Amino acid sequence: MVAKQAKPTQGKFPDRLDAIAGDAISAGAELGTITVEIEAGHIGQIHEGVQEGAWTIPKGWTLAPGLVDLQVNGLAGIHLASRPDRIDEVSRLLPRSGVTAFLPTLPSPSKTEVLGLSASLEALARTDMLAVGAEPLGIHLEGPAISPARAGAHPEERICSPAETIDLLDSEFVRLVTLAPEVEGASSLINEAAGRGITLAAGHSNGTYEDGLDAIESGVRLLTHTFNAMRPLGHREPGLVGAYLEDPRTTICVIADGVHVVPAVVSLLWRLKGPRSIAFVSDAIALTQAEPDRPGANESGSNRPAPTLPLMGGVCALGEGISGLADYGCAPIAELCAAASATPAAALGIDDRGSIGIGQVADLVAVDSAGFPRATWCRGKLAWPVIS
Repeated sequence: MVAKQAKPTQGKFPDRLDAIAGDAISAGAELGTITVEIEAGHIGQIHEGVQEGAWTIPKGWTLAPGLVDLQVNGLAGIHLASRPDRIDEVSRLLPRSGVTAFLPTLPSPSKTEVLGLSASLEALARTDMLAVGAEPLGIHLEGPAISPARAGAHPEERICSPAETIDLLDSEFVRLVTLAPEVEGASSLINEAAGRGITLAAGHSNGTYEDGLDAIESGVRLLTHTFNAMRPLGHREPGLVGAYLEDPRTTICVIADGVHVVPAVVSLLWRLKGPRSIAFVSDAIALTQAEPDRPGANESGSNRPAPTLPLMGGVCALGEGISGLADYGCAPIAELCAAASATPAAALGIDDRGSIGIGQVADLVAVDSAGFPRATWCRGKLAWPVIS
């Protein structure tokens, strides 16, 4: 919805920071040159062209919706499971990689860890910290109802039954649960979580193709870090991957670091699912840098040292990963950005983020010609770079 104006409205935005102009993309489409007007942290109006006084991004940059990362375990030396009190620091640092909203993630957590992060999120919500950082949308419980055969880096002693996992859902902040749908008792956990409005994902699973079909029918429509920590895709036994690739109702999450899934395979996935059914994530851990590498520094992750097996999460920020996949030629930048904004938001049932439109939360990122984040706005306020 763009308000057409033949001439700029003189003096409408006299050097104000609540009007941002430039070439823009949204939901995989090019919008042309627009001016986005910010009102109370939301997009109030969108005008064609550059309006006088607007903060205009440099030529060659593109304005896009802020990135939504569904899997952030930690960042810059901060492991959220052990230091939930530092969630505010993670929130402030994530805009450097273009992320404006995220799910702090706990791998096979104890109840103490869930309660600790919940308390920190509650305290954060009472402050004005969200004005300058990415917004936590809730907790992603990655386990503990997973398969011991596909535990990956999750300690086996932390894995427990679906019945025991239900107790972790008492926190009002739980937003997403990853489970192995084939484990005994999974249906009870699925029903309980769905009844509370919690999104469900299959992952860390040794499930078969048939298990995948059953999970999808039961409402588990998201697949956590596709290919990683699950039965491989085979020509006689497709596993979960085959079931989720085949069904158009599903969304598959892919770690966008070029290591967990190499760019050539991402390109194959793209042909099968496209930007509306692929959600890129970072799976960032404490080893991830707060300041992402600049374009060309890692060649889509090919020069990045692969973590020792088993893989223990990603060490590439989401914005950096998108830039690397763009450099490889997996898809146009507009579509890659959509898979890291509109698609993950939709997977969570969120309709006020992930696109540039009137009434949307004013979460924005300006990316350069390589797709690398250069400036990020959270709720209409410049969160990075910080300008004093």
